[in-house]
Amino acid sequence: MSHYIFYNRLEDLIDELDFIFGDHGDGYHTVYALPISTTRQRAEFISEETMKVVTAFMLGDQVHCCHILGGKTLLSGDTPLDSDHDERKACFDSLYDTIKVWLKLRKLRVREAMVAMPKDLVGVNGWANFLHYDKETNRFTFGGQPLCQEEGCDNEGQACYLPDDYEDEPSCWYCPEHMHAQGFCPGCHTFWGGVEAFDFSSVDLCPNCTDQIESELDDDYDEIQDTYMDFDVETHSS
Repeated sequence: MSHYIFYNRLEDLIDELDFIFGDHGDGYHTVYALPISTTRQRAEFISEETMKVVTAFMLGDQVHCCHILGGKTLLSGDTPLDSDHDERKACFDSLYDTIKVWLKLRKLRVREAMVAMPKDLVGVNGWANFLHYDKETNRFTFGGQPLCQEEGCDNEGQACYLPDDYEDEPSCWYCPEHMHAQGFCPGCHTFWGGVEAFDFSSVDLCPNCTDQIESELDDDYDEIQDTYMDFDVETHSS
């Protein structure tokens, strides 16, 4: 039985391959990369097609992989219901092409294939920091600001950090709207999931950010009070 290990970032997947197998500068090591489409029934005669790029390598009975969401479309039978279906497909193709070029730049042997996954296995969508989505051209290229990793969200993501990697590269990217649901504080972008004061915060902020805001508000209130008192004294004295 195979064990599937999903990575949040494509860079982490390849770094793990490098760590396990050592220098792969000779192009010896192989990764599997393939654009795939899966469908699920949404209503009678209506299905939803999800397009992803799956990159993976195998180690014994372990399948190390990263899934990057490329888009969704609605179908009636085999007929797309979205008027921009061809444009969505072209955007998805640009995503796959950019990933494939990056893998080759890492001097890896890319095989356009994938490891079969159990039908009921729920994958985790990841991202790649080198990717940039150009809204004007509707194409993926290198560089720029990553999108939010929340499925279906096309907002620009902001760097989020786990407690041990704040000085290193971000662990993931989420927009402020989805940070709290993923356990990250929208104020400091660090992980606070599982801490009661954060999970049930009425303002979705961690205790540190909440205390800082309250302190600033108290300072502002004191300044207003001092200004009012000075004004009141001057008014009565005149």
